[in-house]
Amino acid sequence: AGLVAAFIFPVQMLNFPVAAGTSGHLLGGALAAILVGPYTGVLCVSVVLLMQGILFADGGLTALGVNITDMAIVTT
Repeated sequence: AGLVAAFIFPVQMLNFPVAAGTSGHLLGGALAAILVGPYTGVLCVSVVLLMQGILFADGGLTALGVNITDMAIVTT
């Protein structure tokens, strides 16, 4: 589970252009669910989102619950 979270962390930080100046990033929830199962996958992505919020202010801590719901629970 730790290796999955360590892989998802940098992959989710990479942005790619979508259209007209906007960018998107990959969601690691589906990959985590495939590799370690849905419950552990939710935990991995939740830890990744927490660390991104603390270290890079990416997503923010006030939106952490919504981000976990959208990116961890729904995608797994």
